[in-house]
Amino acid sequence: MSASQPAFYNDLAVTLDTAWNLLEQGARDRHAPFHALSVASVDQAGNPRQRTMILRHVDRELRTLRFHSDQRSPKFEQISNRPAISVSHYSAEHKLELRLFGKGRFHLGDDIAARAWLSMRDLSRVCYRSPKAPSEPIDSPDDYLDPSKLVVTSDDAIAQRNFCVLIIHVEELDWIYLDHRGNRRARFRWGGNDVASPLPQSQWLQH
Repeated sequence: MSASQPAFYNDLAVTLDTAWNLLEQGARDRHAPFHALSVASVDQAGNPRQRTMILRHVDRELRTLRFHSDQRSPKFEQISNRPAISVSHYSAEHKLELRLFGKGRFHLGDDIAARAWLSMRDLSRVCYRSPKAPSEPIDSPDDYLDPSKLVVTSDDAIAQRNFCVLIIHVEELDWIYLDHRGNRRARFRWGGNDVASPLPQSQWLQH
């Protein structure tokens, strides 16, 4: 006997709701499939640059994803100058790929960054205390500074100065579900930054 079809299989509204549920779960649970996501930007030469980032918070009403970063990292300049960004992940457990597209903006030294900083554990703050910037060349592997050797608290001014928050405003979500009875692909598009009209243009796509 074949397994029953999931509720989202032929329903665009349930598909979108399921996508946001999985992202929210990823932000809450470090063991969830959508906790570590691939975030891609474009560098100054027009080349794609991709890295894995931890999803910290999701707001489906505002259609935003929140990540934490070091303002000394290359992606800070890349996204600040070219805010177009994509986020993706494939969950083998769910046989599901989510791809999101939108605009990224960094928050540094403002209320958003301050609240995120205070919400973190001291063990999470140590990464921003390193005297060396992310991607900075070192002479040998032994020169790597292990952040776990540092002690950082919420009032560490140097670490807090390096810390920043990346907020991605989602303008498009692409869903791909793999199933032997027939794959399902859907696309949801919103009107740019217009949060007053939260209902997206929704359609099934050939996969």
